[in-house]
Amino acid sequence: MKITKFLNINIEPAPPELELEIEMQCREIMKADDLVDIKRYCTHLVRKKFDQDIFMASILNRLIDSLSSSGLKFFTSSFGILSIS
Repeated sequence: MKITKFLNINIEPAPPELELEIEMQCREIMKADDLVDIKRYCTHLVRKKFDQDIFMASILNRLIDSLSSSGLKFFTSSFGILSIS
């Protein structure tokens, strides 16, 4: 299932150029023979994903704080993530 909306924000599909770049990088990884470098690369990706997750959580918390302090009502009943009154 592909997510097309998050927090009432439409998620645009990636442009073809970006999809091609990702596909080319994946193919480079798949044809590599050096398992040590592949493991090093994968652990680097896991750490970077963690950093991005923390960053996104911080942004969402800031958004929630901003909406709640301004007295705005934010309803997300369609996907049930949060509801601020």
